[in-house]
Amino acid sequence: MADSGPYGITGGIVEYAYPGDILTFAVDSSASTTVLGGNLVTISGDFKVEQSGTTDIAVAGVALHDAAAGAVLTVARTGVYFLKAANTVSAGELVESAAAGTVDVYTTASTFSQVVGIALEDIAQGALGRVELRLG
Repeated sequence: MADSGPYGITGGIVEYAYPGDILTFAVDSSASTTVLGGNLVTISGDFKVEQSGTTDIAVAGVALHDAAAGAVLTVARTGVYFLKAANTVSAGELVESAAAGTVDVYTTASTFSQVVGIALEDIAQGALGRVELRLG
């Protein structure tokens, strides 16, 4: 008889990353600036990221600490984080990536795949506010 483990479960598959997981990337060695903790990062290669820019589509998540080019960076893919707003954002508005790893109000001129989350509170231009990441 096969070992069924403590809960009587046999077979199955182990997920690589669970929802809400934190992943480790390398900061792209060609990145022109240090990635700052709290900023959005975009996938730039095989498990490599760089600081996000305006309306990036391949946002990986939010950097959990500072990291220079070539260094290891821990990135959160989901959750609620204090993110900096490039312009004024109102509670309930969808947000997309903006310059220097910040967020801005999603506009219909962008594609829906550029949405990175929803503002949970009003955020003044240049201020930090709570945003729920909704990547994917």
